[in-house]
Amino acid sequence: MAGENDHIVAEMAARIFADLADPQTVNQAGNEAWRAPLWQAVSEAGLPLAWVPEELGGAGASLADGFAILGIAGRFALPAPLAETLLAGWLIARAGLQAPTGAMTVAPCRPRDRIAFGGDDTLNGRATAVPFASQAKHIAVLADGDSGAVVALVAAKDCRLGHGQNLAGDASDTVSFDGAKPVCSTPAPAGLDQRALMLIGATARSVQTAGALEAILSLAVDYANERVAFERKIGKFQAVQQNLARLAGEVAAALAVAGSAADALSQTQAAEDAVSLEAASAKIRCAEAAAEGSAIAHQVFGAIGFTQEHILHRFTLRMLAWREDFGDESWWAAELGRNVARRGGWIGMTWPKQYGGGERSFLERYVVTEEFRVANAPVRSHFVADRQSGPVLLKYAPEHIKADILPRICRGELCFVIGMSEPGSGSDLFAAKTKATKVDGGWKINGTKIWTSNAHIADYMIGLFRTSAPTKENRRHGLTQFLIDMKAPGITVNPVIQMTGQHDFNEVVFEDVFMTDDHVLGEIDGAWHQATSELAYERSGPERFLETFYVLVEMIRAVGPEPDLRSAEGLGRLVAQLHTLRRMSVSVAGMLQAGKEPVVEGSLVKDLGTVWEQKLPNRVRELTAFLEAEVSNRATLEEQLAFGMTVAPKLTIQGGTTEILRGIIARGLGLR
Repeated sequence: MAGENDHIVAEMAARIFADLADPQTVNQAGNEAWRAPLWQAVSEAGLPLAWVPEELGGAGASLADGFAILGIAGRFALPAPLAETLLAGWLIARAGLQAPTGAMTVAPCRPRDRIAFGGDDTLNGRATAVPFASQAKHIAVLADGDSGAVVALVAAKDCRLGHGQNLAGDASDTVSFDGAKPVCSTPAPAGLDQRALMLIGATARSVQTAGALEAILSLAVDYANERVAFERKIGKFQAVQQNLARLAGEVAAALAVAGSAADALSQTQAAEDAVSLEAASAKIRCAEAAAEGSAIAHQVFGAIGFTQEHILHRFTLRMLAWREDFGDESWWAAELGRNVARRGGWIGMTWPKQYGGGERSFLERYVVTEEFRVANAPVRSHFVADRQSGPVLLKYAPEHIKADILPRICRGELCFVIGMSEPGSGSDLFAAKTKATKVDGGWKINGTKIWTSNAHIADYMIGLFRTSAPTKENRRHGLTQFLIDMKAPGITVNPVIQMTGQHDFNEVVFEDVFMTDDHVLGEIDGAWHQATSELAYERSGPERFLETFYVLVEMIRAVGPEPDLRSAEGLGRLVAQLHTLRRMSVSVAGMLQAGKEPVVEGSLVKDLGTVWEQKLPNRVRELTAFLEAEVSNRATLEEQLAFGMTVAPKLTIQGGTTEILRGIIARGLGLR
């Protein structure tokens, strides 16, 4: 197959899949009889080992050829380990190992899984959610050896399998190696590490997803042109046309970004940073398109598309399952955010250069933060560390901790979270009950924090804990801040899913978690002032009034250059309010630059800002209610409004409720 161009390979794959793996035929089959003829045909065509050179037992095709095969496989929602065998072949071929016959899979497929290669030449560890492990003869493994990465090929029968399924019902198994002896192994060549495996795996899944999206668009358009309701083909209804137009946009986006990633990996001269950007962007955007496209397609098909008999679910469930393999979109967004921050020097802009900072002004940082927020940039993995955790460490941490952690924050390597709210007390920080008890050499922590954003991806927490009881004279007494290593034994993170379906919030449970004395930050029993000062950083930035800004942008596009009087007046009011909030927020940044602690001023910005951004979606909805139906961005506007109104309730809760903020303001006025 070496030397053949992409479209010839794709045409051959399409013929085989159409003959032996048609989704309707597979869906109606009552057994697995179709599986063996399909695998025999693809094997005879050399497709599974396309990425293995001929001298190592493969077909010697290019990476571009292999991605073309995967795109076609996605269009057929192929329920077979073709992608997995391709990836396994790529891995062992990079290490110069001979390819075996039969189906293979690859491990690990999740970025946090680790497999060890011991001095006795055995494999140990566990890999979760390994696709088709129970149907594979061999597993290609990238393991951690004493002197670096090792590539090993192990027989699946020599491993302990915990059988499982993904959303589509395909095998997704836990593989425990338990001292398994590889068939062969060798040190990995330079550049072949777990990140490289995740990059090509993520690109493979993105290409498959784009192919599946292309298929469901075709199915949906055909159905809309055939299905009759109310004496008209449903494709003639504007609502259906709008939905299909949205679906076409998602398909176009997925095809563009997946194709670009495949091209980048196929070009051997492509820079590593460029490949990382392309693969990460593809996995993020294709996962988003899978979720959005699936929802739209099922809406178009209605009840029939929800049945087991219809083939739509063969595509939608596989796309949704593929999001999890080789890093989900949240993991890749965090990785991409770190890379952007590392290259741009956008983290720690105001910090001393000795810790990796830029020694820039708070106003310069404000400008960058504002642009990130408006562009909805992927900054969540480093934002808290940059905004408030780093400044706390600069002020209160021992020198050796500052020297270790702050440069890593600036490089985008660490994610920090805030551990303040607790069950039953919410924003009342002084009611904290999670206890830190003094023991030899440090402290043991027990209790629970709640609403902890991003705790599931965090490296560290700066938390507020009860170290002694409050006094009658001062209920703020007895609280101490600690730097918490989120990977310490005894910490359990439980997800709290929002009604939007997003996972940001978490419950963090501490059970005898030990922290050494040098992880105490500041004064023991006197952290209440530190905590409230820290919140000035959290509550005053542009992120506190720009979280629903996108609906205002869509409104401006919708009303056009000549809005009617009602729209113009409403838009003018909103812009004036936004400008005022921005001026207030900038002034707080100036106070921080001057070394002040604007606790009351920060509370004012957050109170006014979050109320404004919370009301904004409904106000935009009112102002655009009577626009012409032909407005070009109507579908996007309605989609943004729906999401904005779903997000809105949390905005006056996170970072301190409005009631708590107004209490702080009242204290500043001398009323308490």
